[in-house]
Amino acid sequence: MVWINIVQSFYLHQANALSSAMDERKKSLQESQKPRLKSQRKSTHSRRMSANQKERRRTQNINIAFAELRRCIPNVPQDTKLSKIRTLRLATSYIGYLQEVLQAETHRDAPSPISKNTRTVNLHSSGNYKATIFAVK
Repeated sequence: MVWINIVQSFYLHQANALSSAMDERKKSLQESQKPRLKSQRKSTHSRRMSANQKERRRTQNINIAFAELRRCIPNVPQDTKLSKIRTLRLATSYIGYLQEVLQAETHRDAPSPISKNTRTVNLHSSGNYKATIFAVK
């Protein structure tokens, strides 16, 4: 019986020693990872902030370019708010008109009446706003 108690206490002592060694190893790993996790969070946060700033600048540049494009479209009332897609469509239409005028200029022999060099463009999908574009000589 004594022999069994000695063996049991030996194994119990070994198990406790192993358990405490494992606990110390876990604690050591956790402590070594804490600063690393904090630095990773800071790094991720700074990268995210930088990416957000770049995206804001990109969006601002696009909006500035659209504002400049709106100013190039003739006969658009100042109080008319054009969406980006509407701005692109009007600009495309106006460029097409200018191409037609240039082609007509190169192929004609006699000056044509001004009515041939005009185009009415809808500025709004409902047709409430219209503009007439004249060819300027």
